[in-house]
Amino acid sequence: MFKFAKIKEEHITRKTFSYEKNGVNLGFQLRIDTKSELKSFKELLEKAIEDINKELEFDPRRLVCGGGAGEALNEKPKCQQ
Repeated sequence: MFKFAKIKEEHITRKTFSYEKNGVNLGFQLRIDTKSELKSFKELLEKAIEDINKELEFDPRRLVCGGGAGEALNEKPKCQQ
């Protein structure tokens, strides 16, 4: 007697996203059939953008020279004037 293997079905819809600019690449694959996964990814992406914005605003001169919070980012730190 022959036994037939059961058919396994998988209905997952994934989408690949890929972006590139100035040699920087961003790529990821998400399930688009699950709204909760999309919402979780969006929340993580928003947190990552927040962290990147902090890095862009960071002025390492303030650590070296002890510049005050009132110094403009484009001003020379007081220790170099």
